[in-house]
Amino acid sequence: MLEQNDLSDSSNSFSDTNRRNPLFTEIEAFLHTLTASSANTKPLATITIQQPQTQQSSLPQNAHALKVFIAFAESDRYWFSEKIKVMLTALEKGGCPIKVYEREVTANTPYILQKDNDLETADIILLLVSWDFVACDYCYSDQMHRAVKRHMEDECQILPILIEECTWEKTPFAIIPMLPGKGKTLKNCKNKGSALKDISKWIERAVDHLQARQL
Repeated sequence: MLEQNDLSDSSNSFSDTNRRNPLFTEIEAFLHTLTASSANTKPLATITIQQPQTQQSSLPQNAHALKVFIAFAESDRYWFSEKIKVMLTALEKGGCPIKVYEREVTANTPYILQKDNDLETADIILLLVSWDFVACDYCYSDQMHRAVKRHMEDECQILPILIEECTWEKTPFAIIPMLPGKGKTLKNCKNKGSALKDISKWIERAVDHLQARQL
């Protein structure tokens, strides 16, 4: 859960509706420590060279890949292909058990052609939020409402990523905090690499959370 002053007028409803989704309690704790941890960082006094060791994953070896679904507007393909997709590929190559699917939507495309079951079946849903995205019928579809309901019931995890400032407050997913957080957008972040790293951590936490529920 993000801090109250990081959210819009929808923050109160977010507190109530996401109590059943424990993943977002981690978001609140993490954001509280961001500033403190960076301020208290100290240089290492010595460097000890050790033989590399194989890191053991906290997930079971037979963990199946989770379905990560990304929806974005046609005009935001750059942010998907050059930033988000690259980040997800790095997570996959690092051993994160995910399988990525994508959906490009436009305001002019008939909704019947955009209809699919990805929102119904995805484990993790990434929404690249921008002016063009919130102008699409896709954002207000019955499927989107059902996806938000699944998120509230802890059946999936929705992570909206704010590409640029826009009027997202009236969308069905407005009750979910926007990443990267603290009122920032990907476009106005001075350190985009750091913002993407934070987003990747939320994805990894979502994977750990959903995999743990399956044990």
